[in-house]
Amino acid sequence: MTSGTGVGAYFGGTAAGKTGTTDNFADAWFSGFFPGLEATVWIGYPKGEIPMTSVHGISVSGPTFPATIWKLFMERAITYAPFPKVFPSPKTSPVWTTHKLQYAMTGGYYSSSSSGGYSSPAQTTTSSGNDAADGFSQVPGPP
Repeated sequence: MTSGTGVGAYFGGTAAGKTGTTDNFADAWFSGFFPGLEATVWIGYPKGEIPMTSVHGISVSGPTFPATIWKLFMERAITYAPFPKVFPSPKTSPVWTTHKLQYAMTGGYYSSSSSGGYSSPAQTTTSSGNDAADGFSQVPGPP
């Protein structure tokens, strides 16, 4: 959080976060975490999408009031957070595996080549077994 839109939430600890704002400034939030504690601050009107374009002279967005409120809360809350106070170091290296796409949204696409190119599926074969139109169909996998 030392760069980007979350800098207003930074308070010197080991933490990470993400800001968010709807296109019309009707909702704004900041979600962040510290080892052992997570908090999300949302600002908006519960009964409807009302743009917050002039609140104390500013348009409310994730980096403004939500990030500041999160920072003020976390500065005090981390003293009560359960351990650990730092992120644990990994004991092993990650193992990367490839995933073969088995399901896709109806009308979706799947990769039929190792180059990552996409092509339209020839046909869908079976639904997810739910009689309701849930939007998912099994598509043929790569040869």
